[in-house]
Amino acid sequence: MKQFFIRRWFLICLAVVLVAGMTLYEPLAPLASNRRLRESLVAAVLFVMALPLEASAMWRSLRRPWAPMLAVAVNYGLLPAFTWLVALFVSDGVAAGLYIAAATPCTLASASVWTRRAGGNDAAAILVTILTNVSCFVVTPLWLLALTGKQVSSETLDVRAMIVKLLWLVVLPMAAAQLLRVAAPVRRWATARKTPLGRVGSVACLTMVCAAHNRSAGVQSGQRLFGRGFGLNSVREV
Repeated sequence: MKQFFIRRWFLICLAVVLVAGMTLYEPLAPLASNRRLRESLVAAVLFVMALPLEASAMWRSLRRPWAPMLAVAVNYGLLPAFTWLVALFVSDGVAAGLYIAAATPCTLASASVWTRRAGGNDAAAILVTILTNVSCFVVTPLWLLALTGKQVSSETLDVRAMIVKLLWLVVLPMAAAQLLRVAAPVRRWATARKTPLGRVGSVACLTMVCAAHNRSAGVQSGQRLFGRGFGLNSVREV
């Protein structure tokens, strides 16, 4: 039983925080709307993910970018195309949701956490995060135009603000972590504790799933299922 929990603790905790967010959605709602907390968690996850990462690993991913480019091709090529096939067999409303989900960029924090948990290439995951988020303001509207035949625009879409946000939440925490690694004691400490640091990132992601996100799966599901005033109109808004 102990080994079962050790190997699957993240999935078990994921189920627990989803239920907690759904049942405690009212007291957790302020956390879900706290933008500063949300962005701080994202930055913290990328910092602890980058701290044990050798700079040479990132350099190798840049010199041989086949793995990141394959992931980008799947994210922005294969997935939207496959979604178009699936959408032929579902309702228009479901198809629209699938199109949006398929055309969005890689997540900022959870991609690195899941990659490390799977024993994958951390540097490639971080590079994919940067590439897909930098290009999303061009690629996502084009895919949605191709899939739906409708031009997608938003008054809140600010390319400069998106790039600044990416630099602030992704590049700066990673750069700070790599600068700290210049000190030999910090480098040895972080390298020896790669797994515990990965767990810290996992816990931060669980927090975001539960409540600390404006589209938190836990809190938003609780609002939809049990809250008042979250009926058909609110679903249409999403």
